[in-house]
Amino acid sequence: MNHKDSGIKRRVSEAVYPKDILSEITLVMAPPDVKGAWAWCLLAMWDNDTDRVEGSYLEIGLFWGCSADEAKRLCEEIKRRKIGGVTLSHDYVTLMSRRLNRRLKEREQAKKRKRKERQNKCHASVTGENGTSSSSSSISSSSSVTNKSLGIATDDFEIFWQAYPLQIAKQPAMVAWVNSADRPPISTLLEILNTQKQSERWKESGGKFIPAPAKWLIECRWNDVVSKKKSTTKSIILNPERSQA
Repeated sequence: MNHKDSGIKRRVSEAVYPKDILSEITLVMAPPDVKGAWAWCLLAMWDNDTDRVEGSYLEIGLFWGCSADEAKRLCEEIKRRKIGGVTLSHDYVTLMSRRLNRRLKEREQAKKRKRKERQNKCHASVTGENGTSSSSSSISSSSSVTNKSLGIATDDFEIFWQAYPLQIAKQPAMVAWVNSADRPPISTLLEILNTQKQSERWKESGGKFIPAPAKWLIECRWNDVVSKKKSTTKSIILNPERSQA
């Protein structure tokens, strides 16, 4: 009979080898029927990648090819001889290989260690020695560079920031300000901003097309050519003769 069809529950564990049967002293000293029953359990555990076999006495009997009463007797004998872990509960029994159960726990612990190691590596890749995130460290470093390299120029950035019509993402804008060394003086920038504020592009759809300040600085948008809208109003000449004079 195929033990996979017996309806017995199984759990994941390790494989089993012939030496695992032959090296069990308590099993060697057991009667043939007990040896056969336990050896069949170990082979089933191996085949199903499990550390135990459990079910009713009727299911165990079908698994071993005997009656429910004979299955009960064999289970009690396996427990008495301490061949394997046996849990009896009314008409339900669990037969467990202690060695495979031990390997299962070791394997689970190894998985946890590897998982923790991977998590630590991932954490180390995005954090610095002081435990701050790389993004926070980058922002802090950028702010430090701003204060050291520009000094009073940070005041110019504040002036630019207050004049810019779309005030979003201030920190990236400050970083872009630091890195845009070829930008014009603040007075020139303010004049350019005033001109671009009056452009049709920036006025369209309630300022929908105004770039973020960081983008404006990174892309050197002070070089943009502002197109002026041509007047479509026709002049009415009241005195044609005077205009030709």
